[in-house]
Amino acid sequence: MWANYEYFIKRVLPVAEDAGVRLQLHPNDPPVTHLGVARIFSSRKAFRRALEIANYSPYSGFLFSVGCWAELSGSRGHIFQARFRNVRSNLPDFHETFPDNGYLDMYRVMRALREVNFNGMVVPDHVPRCAGGEAYIFGYIRALIQAVNTS
Repeated sequence: MWANYEYFIKRVLPVAEDAGVRLQLHPNDPPVTHLGVARIFSSRKAFRRALEIANYSPYSGFLFSVGCWAELSGSRGHIFQARFRNVRSNLPDFHETFPDNGYLDMYRVMRALREVNFNGMVVPDHVPRCAGGEAYIFGYIRALIQAVNTS
């Protein structure tokens, strides 16, 4: 799989750079092998390797899915989008939940994004199904952004 990834990125990335398009890797969600299907983007080491293959190009980065990356880690300058969600429990018992109903301190996550001058999009991720769920999460995200920008 790594040979395929390297073949792909070495051919597609130069075209993306010329067009001003950023390529974004999506972490395994959850970051484990699923249904026997091999996955390579499930560890900090794997994402570092992917960035090395892309020669740390500013056009090669990844999606910061907060619930998944709580199990992994991040990298400055290569996070293009943050998907905001929380989880109720660690792997292997991975359960997604609303931002204020899990074990992560989402205010600290938002503050960390501010501290590293993150300038990408922050969007909901895998919203639990219920009436008003998306509106609730958008409001929660907006309130956290306002809170970290005034502290």
